[in-house]
Amino acid sequence: MARKIASIPVEYRLSAEKDKWWLHYLYRVFIGDLDNDGEYEYLLCAGDILQIAYKGNGKVLWRYEDSNGRASDIRPASDVPIYDIDGDHRAEVVVPRLKNNILHLVVLDGATGQEKCSCPYPHPEMKCQSDTRGFIVVADFGDSDGKMHLVAGFDYMYAAVFDSKLNFKWERVLGLTRPKWLDLFTEIYGTDYSDIFTGHGHTPRVVDIDHCGRDEIIFGATVLRHDGSLLWSRGDLFRRLPPYRGAGPAQRDLTGNHVDSVAVGDFNEDGDQEVFFSSGAVMVDKNGRLLWTKGMDYIVHGQTAMAGKWMQGKGRQLFLLDQRGRLATGAANPIEGRWVFDKSGDMVNVYSHGGELIRTFPGGNFSVGDWNGDGLDELLLLDQSGNRLDIIDGEGKIIDRIDNWGKVKRIIAVDLNGDACVEVLAPTWDEKTKTARIDIYGQEKQKKSAVKSSCCKNTKSIANMPYT
Repeated sequence: MARKIASIPVEYRLSAEKDKWWLHYLYRVFIGDLDNDGEYEYLLCAGDILQIAYKGNGKVLWRYEDSNGRASDIRPASDVPIYDIDGDHRAEVVVPRLKNNILHLVVLDGATGQEKCSCPYPHPEMKCQSDTRGFIVVADFGDSDGKMHLVAGFDYMYAAVFDSKLNFKWERVLGLTRPKWLDLFTEIYGTDYSDIFTGHGHTPRVVDIDHCGRDEIIFGATVLRHDGSLLWSRGDLFRRLPPYRGAGPAQRDLTGNHVDSVAVGDFNEDGDQEVFFSSGAVMVDKNGRLLWTKGMDYIVHGQTAMAGKWMQGKGRQLFLLDQRGRLATGAANPIEGRWVFDKSGDMVNVYSHGGELIRTFPGGNFSVGDWNGDGLDELLLLDQSGNRLDIIDGEGKIIDRIDNWGKVKRIIAVDLNGDACVEVLAPTWDEKTKTARIDIYGQEKQKKSAVKSSCCKNTKSIANMPYT
């Protein structure tokens, strides 16, 4: 049975940017061993306005606040990396911060929060108007000294790569919404990239997709090598997708050429990796060859994508949030964040690695992990009210439930103590009492000490997948 194994009180804040529903509760929670003591710390970030690191006992490790900052200067769905960036065997944290009112990319000492190096954030003029579009991602390009690289930029538009000291290495402009940048890209490389870069998307994924020993960067439907050259792109798959059924002109921006989330893994267990794009539920192999797709006529607004071993037998399962209720109505510009949500329409679809629809569950935010230690993953599904979490096995049975836990919008599932069972972290707040906390739930057998970290080197940042 599930029980609360820890509760960490944190500072209560609500966002002043009330037009952005995803920023109503200010923080995004990230986990890692910040001070190299073998235990997890919890980093709460709100763009460049507020960043607080907590110990497991609720003590503040360090705190940063800038009253001139904005919670929306970086995507809340973006990684805020906690990682050994420079090979010193201690965790660094990479965050956005303002300096002289100019957005910067900053590497911090994880234990103290002190700055180690910084540089101006690349091309801030490319930030999509009135929306949250920045990202920061760690990439391993196989350097012999073990040092990492950083990828930063703005989704849909642009990516720049820096070394561990934030020295600039290369940049690529991918956006289609600003033709002058696309024209510049075409002029430099002598190729018409108008078709190639259809299928743009949000925060990039980095993964060694072809087992070459270096991460590739998956940006929308485009895959770039470690040096910025093009490996492949399948924007053509998304250019053919129709808009939402019944969508008007104001809604077409949100459809066919928009990749919300990407899952990568050996889904059919043949030794090679595949790539699953949430929009339209599109599966391609490591070379970009189409394996199957459901299409936007069936998947109305594919968002969060995850994979897990949910059932016995060969192959893994794909989990996809289809946010059917998300429609823009009466808005001249859907980017402004004026949405109408029909919560009852949202669902989580479960597919086989070959594209067969196995089960559909009504719900919203979710995660996947082995809850009971049986070697198979469970679906951890948060209901639309945020008041209940159902834990569902591969037969579709609810094997455990967490409820009456307060107001929760997102959950994080992670194995905190190395026992091959995930715990559930629930950032929770109460507007009446103006209190907030991070509640941690696990199996009845688990102890409150389930906060041990294996090594910051192996945990870029633990957080739930993009919800965009």
